[in-house]
Amino acid sequence: MIILKNRNRNGRSVFTNLQRICFFCLLFLTPLWAGRVIVRTLEGDFEQEFRILEQGGVWRIDAPAKYWSILYDSKSGRYTGLEHRDAGYWEFRWEEVQRATQGTKHHLNRLSDLNIEGYSSYDLTRPSKEPQKGTPWKISPIQKEGFWFDLPSRFWDLNQSEKGNLRAQTVIHPFLKEFFSQFSQIHEQIRQAVVRPLWPEKVDEVLSTLRASGEVGVKLEWGSEGTPFYWKVERFDEKSSEASTFFQVPSKYHPTTIESLRGILNSLEVK
Repeated sequence: MIILKNRNRNGRSVFTNLQRICFFCLLFLTPLWAGRVIVRTLEGDFEQEFRILEQGGVWRIDAPAKYWSILYDSKSGRYTGLEHRDAGYWEFRWEEVQRATQGTKHHLNRLSDLNIEGYSSYDLTRPSKEPQKGTPWKISPIQKEGFWFDLPSRFWDLNQSEKGNLRAQTVIHPFLKEFFSQFSQIHEQIRQAVVRPLWPEKVDEVLSTLRASGEVGVKLEWGSEGTPFYWKVERFDEKSSEASTFFQVPSKYHPTTIESLRGILNSLEVK
């Protein structure tokens, strides 16, 4: 009996030590994520930046160069767009958008007109889990080692006959993986509602392919030397936390609509 007791005690001691090690590892890794990242893209000579923050279930996406922001409340499912040039804001719920457009393509002609402004026109009636079309991206490892914020990183060559090839840098990071897993759905709904596509759909396809392989993409590069394109994730270090008002509509902003949602909102008002 004494021997068994000692074994149990030793087993508990080892388990406790492992718990402590895991806990300190999490403390070390958490500041790298903490729901705060900057995504930068470069296309030719034009660079744009998107700041993505999450606090208390509310997400905020800022595009400083374009003077707009999007708030998403995960509890209510409401999206709110802030137009900083004229202090206006607009709102919609994804469930209402789906219900208003289900079984019809009535609004698509209106939405497709926005392509002139660089917006995307997506079929709002398509299934949310539409099977991938074409050949999936083929991933091949590149014999190269690197680091991303002190984390070991790996490099990959991705190729698809229809869309060319690109190189990707990835890291193994549980918090970033969870971050983009949550954000991908939010971004897809923003994209389908034709509000503000943040980056090309090609980027999302590659990130999904990498995620399916257990990798977290942090940098993508493709294009020629004359027209390079990159997409990369960086850490957002400005403040450790923001006031609750940062995740709310400013008091001086007035309600408005944007052209891409006007037809949908009108149909909801009739109902």
